[in-house]
Amino acid sequence: MPGGELALRQGELHAVYAPDTGQMHVTKFNLDLGGGSVLTVKGSLDAVSPGLIAGTGSTPSDIPGKLGIALTDVPVASLGALWPPTLSPGGRRWVLANVHDGVLDQAAVQLDLRVDPGAGLAEIVSAHGSMRYHDLTINYLSGLAPVRKVSGTATLTDRRLEFTPTGGTVKSVQVTGGSLDISNLGAPVEWQTIDLTLAGPIRDVLEVIDVKPLRYAHSIGVDPARVAGRTEFNLHFRFPLLSSLKLDDVEYGAKASLTDAAIAKAAMGRDLSSANFTLEIGRPGVHLEGNARFDNIPISIDGGVFFKPKNGARARYRVLLTLDDQQRRRLAFDYLPDRISGPIGIDLTYSAFEAGRAEADARLDLRAANLSVAEAGWNKAPDVPGRGRLILDLANEQITRLREIEVRTAGLYGKFSLSLTPDREYIERIDIERLLIGDDEIAGHVARRAEGGWRIDLHGPTLDLTHWLNDSGNDSLSQHSATDPPLLIDARLDRLILGPRRQLRDFSAQLLREGDNWQTARIDARFVNGHELSLRFGNDAGKRGFSFVSDDLGATLSLLDVTNNIVGGRIAVTGRVSDAAGKRVLRGHLDGDNYNLIRAPALAKVLSLTSLNAIGSMLAGSGIPFSTLRGDFAYSDKNLVLENLLAYGGAIGVTANGVLELGPRSLDIQGTIVPAYTLNSIIGNIPLFGSLLLGGEGQGVFAANYRATGSAADPQVSINPLSALTPGFIRRLLQPNFGIPPSLQEAVGAH
Repeated sequence: MPGGELALRQGELHAVYAPDTGQMHVTKFNLDLGGGSVLTVKGSLDAVSPGLIAGTGSTPSDIPGKLGIALTDVPVASLGALWPPTLSPGGRRWVLANVHDGVLDQAAVQLDLRVDPGAGLAEIVSAHGSMRYHDLTINYLSGLAPVRKVSGTATLTDRRLEFTPTGGTVKSVQVTGGSLDISNLGAPVEWQTIDLTLAGPIRDVLEVIDVKPLRYAHSIGVDPARVAGRTEFNLHFRFPLLSSLKLDDVEYGAKASLTDAAIAKAAMGRDLSSANFTLEIGRPGVHLEGNARFDNIPISIDGGVFFKPKNGARARYRVLLTLDDQQRRRLAFDYLPDRISGPIGIDLTYSAFEAGRAEADARLDLRAANLSVAEAGWNKAPDVPGRGRLILDLANEQITRLREIEVRTAGLYGKFSLSLTPDREYIERIDIERLLIGDDEIAGHVARRAEGGWRIDLHGPTLDLTHWLNDSGNDSLSQHSATDPPLLIDARLDRLILGPRRQLRDFSAQLLREGDNWQTARIDARFVNGHELSLRFGNDAGKRGFSFVSDDLGATLSLLDVTNNIVGGRIAVTGRVSDAAGKRVLRGHLDGDNYNLIRAPALAKVLSLTSLNAIGSMLAGSGIPFSTLRGDFAYSDKNLVLENLLAYGGAIGVTANGVLELGPRSLDIQGTIVPAYTLNSIIGNIPLFGSLLLGGEGQGVFAANYRATGSAADPQVSINPLSALTPGFIRRLLQPNFGIPPSLQEAVGAH
């Protein structure tokens, strides 16, 4: 016997020898092995001579034979004593080491032999057989939980032994099919192939495969305790039957279908449910494909994990989904809700690398969404094609940087990037690689300053502020809270548009705001006609000086949307800013010269009331020329107070005192209009007498007092007719306020 001996209770042998044919038949050889186990052998040998039987003849070296062996009710523990060592030595070694417990209900083997009587050896030429067994315990791979209570059948062919289990369990998982196949029997290296079909709860199957050396669940980042659902799982192993086997020698893999699967807190602290996946695992990694609901949002997934990445991703998943407004709010993805509404299709590729580093690349379908940028007067309606892209860098599932933000649709193209602070709580920097929207085309960045607050750096061909100014108010740049962080703006633009026919070229500005007020400003630009303007306010020493110079007064007033009734001229404004009682006041003096006044409906009314129609007709033509403009002013809280404003030319002179409310565009102005200003000025040069007649600078012997109130576009104008031909000092008494205009301090304080 293979083990040298076999314990027997009893036996029975019947053999027949036919000398004439040289055949020996074993017709019955029954051995009672005890415990109900029986070994039955039948067989025959050919070319057995009488001399060989008697031991007197020559001994042949090759005697053919057949042998049939049958076993019934043999414990697996006895298999080692019954399995010949020369019959599949590798298979025998693996079976004896890994198959335990249970009973061979029936086994039958038919062997074709080549016997060498002299050497006492028998070579198995071919073998065929079958067996039936139950309650076996099989260790199919070292480290994994064994299959218990295995029942099934097995077949033996010439070079192949295949076990076909029909039942068994791995922990609580049922074995519903499969095979254990030992091939290349009798070769120097025999091979074992194991295929098992498991069915049961996904959690239990994952626990089976999440042990060393496989650690499948661990490799894909899934905790079996958080998984629910059912699966049918096919495990595959193939390895050589070596006395010393390494994991690298093992070919392994798995295929599974997951039904109604669920993973608690699968990502972002949210659940995955109603999942139906196909799963494939091999030595390179894991591949997963199917549909599910993420936080009750339908998604499809296609991706996997790479077990041994080489300078690449450890895992990569592609996720397809569509998010409406409510779903984006639920996932905390409702960025810019006042600008983006409607469903957005998302094609997301998520790549995970070593050390917790990851990348998310989301391609967006914006066709069904509504997008708006009110400041630029731009809107994309639903059904207009549009697409976007977001590339995010992550560390330990936390966003560290938005490496690329790109949006492309009709009338809009933008490409940006965004960096976060080291604690990932706040924005550190926004880079604008390019922004095209409406008539705008700019680039630049927004970044935190080391000393606190923000710095905005903008440059580009065009920036149109028309809609922004219309929506927020022309003076909104000064409407800020004292708690606002400091803001430094550095802009360089080829063209800056403030409204229709209101634009600048070669614009550069450096502005600093701290709290609710601007502290310094430096602006240089050119008008479309090539004339220049320059503004300076404050400096590094903290002074509040203000200056503005332009060699085109008319273009300046048109740019500021004050009036389009001035042509040409120059203007210089100097002043100082003060802060008191929570209000900022600019007090200054202005000087201008050489401009023409055209149209001017308010002045036309005054001239018509004073019967100066000839001068009034000039407004409809080339305009009334003025050689000089000067006066004092104060500005605060959208109120402009004029004091002793004087404008004159050869044809006419005008003085003005009062208030212009720029918010509602109303006014309350009074003053004097002086025809033939040059002649009146000559009279005024007479010592003492001239001053008495004129009543002061800007007055005249021939003059009239006026007052304009109400809407700046259509004011109510009144003239004091008694003042038209009275000396200046008397005319002052006929003014509506008896010639005492409010001081700048009173006017600013009153408003």
